[in-house]
Formats: sequence, C-alpha cells, structure tokens
Amino acid sequence: MFIGLFVWGLEDEGCEVTDCGMTGTDMMGFAAGAMDFDVTINVTASHNPKEWIGMKLFTRGGASIGGSGEIQELGAIVENGDSWVLPDRESKTNKLDLTPEWIKHVLSFAKLDGLSRLKIAVDAGNGVAGPVVRELFKQLPVDLVEMYFEPDGNFPHHLPSPIEPKNVEDLCKKVVAEKADLGMAFDGDADRVFFGRQ
Repeated sequence: MFIGLFVWGLEDEGCEVTDCGMTGTDMMGFAAGAMDFDVTINVTASHNPKEWIGMKLFTRGGASIGGSGEIQELGAIVENGDSWVLPDRESKTNKLDLTPEWIKHVLSFAKLDGLSRLKIAVDAGNGVAGPVVRELFKQLPVDLVEMYFEPDGNFPHHLPSPIEPKNVEDLCKKVVAEKADLGMAFDGDADRVFFGRQ
C-alpha cells in the first residue's frame, strides 16, 4: 500500500517513475550512477523489524541524499501535506530489471582467471540478497549453499541484521556442517555483508 501511494504521489507531481522491483540498496546507487535517472529511491527498513519502513535516496551520479538535512526537509513536507488516497487508475510506471546490468558491473571488478572453486554458504536472511546472489554466483566457480533465500518481510528465521551474533548462529553451524570455505550473511537490503570461515 505504501509503495502504491508513494508511486502515485510521484506520478501526480509529474515524475516519470520506473519500478526496478526488489533490489538491494547498492543496486539503486548503481542505477543512479550508470543510468538515466535524476533520483533513485530504495524503499527499505534495512535490518530493522518488519514494522519499520524507510527510504534511501541517490541523486544522478550516485551520491546519497540525506547527509545535509534533506531527509528532515522531506519529512516536514510530508507531515504538512494532505492525506493521500490511492487513485482508481492504472499506474504509468515503467518496469526495469536491474539484475543483469548489476551483475555485469560487479563482475567487471573481478579477475576470474585461475579462480579456485569454492563452497560458500550464504544466509540472505529472507531479505533481497538471495535472488541476486543466486544469479551472480552462477557466473562464478562457486558451489552455493543457500540459506533463507526467499524474500519474506516477516523474517521467519531471524532479523536480517548480521551484526548481532544470534542472527548468524545458523550460518556458523551450516559452514561447519557443509565444510564450506566461507560463510556470508547479508542484511535486509543487501548493502552490508558479514564474512566468516571455520
């Protein structure tokens, strides 16, 4: 509901909106830097409980918005504005899958020649990282052990906050059980990852 109202509000103000689907925060920063967007917005509560909601914004070129009080200004505009009701009309929103271009971009930083095959256990925490990691690792010599890859905003296994030791207990056990070379745990919007090994 929130996203529908938000998109309608942007369109109502004359913005052309492109829905990039479920993406990580870094992907939206990449889109702002590499594609023809004035602003990109990631609707996310990151690693926080499901009741929370927030936004991370990037300007053309990829710089983040918010460090100079812009978020407070936007908050004041919203607080002082009229209540919105979802209109009875179709959205004019465009659709764009960022994943292929994002993977190409990420791989451009890697030297793949001579890379040894690795077994990697990844805990996506039911956030957005799972589907992207799955596609990325298809391009790499990796035997992937998936944990909690299906996005689910109820976070049925644990909060996607790997900074808290209790949230990586399952991953630690999986790394040992699978004799994995590496373990990775992502936060909800995939802009933080924690690494571990035996």
